[in-house]
Amino acid sequence: MNKRFLCTKLEIKLILCLILSFVIAVGIFFLLSQIGENILDNYFNKISFVSNQKRQAISDFKKYISDNNLTINDHDKITQWVRKEKYINIYVYKENRLIYSYNINNPDTGSNISQESPIIFSNEALSDIKFNDVNAKIYMECFFEYKYYYIIVFLMLQLHFCAL
Repeated sequence: MNKRFLCTKLEIKLILCLILSFVIAVGIFFLLSQIGENILDNYFNKISFVSNQKRQAISDFKKYISDNNLTINDHDKITQWVRKEKYINIYVYKENRLIYSYNINNPDTGSNISQESPIIFSNEALSDIKFNDVNAKIYMECFFEYKYYYIIVFLMLQLHFCAL
């Protein structure tokens, strides 16, 4: 009977140790993730990384338009380019009216532009682009920094699973 009592007492201690080590591991994971995110935030704020990436993406999009002789109505090909780039949304305006938006024209969402929307961005945020049939303006939303945040999270997960 006394031996049975010792086993349960030992089992309880082991369970408590496992719970404590799990809590410590989760705490360290969140601490390191927060440190990594803060480092990335400081890096992105100090340099013009995002604006440089956006300029490069606009240049690449203009090259794609000219190389493939796209017209403003080639929504499928524009959508294909945006999907390939992953971290970009594009809004195409012709005469201050929204003609194309990846979010709206995306067949996965099942919606199309039924009525052209007025321009909602300032002229400084818009870039001129020449399609094969017409000149237009684009606004590009870029989310390049998110891939680095994902890398931080995956590295922290890998570090913790390897440490276990």
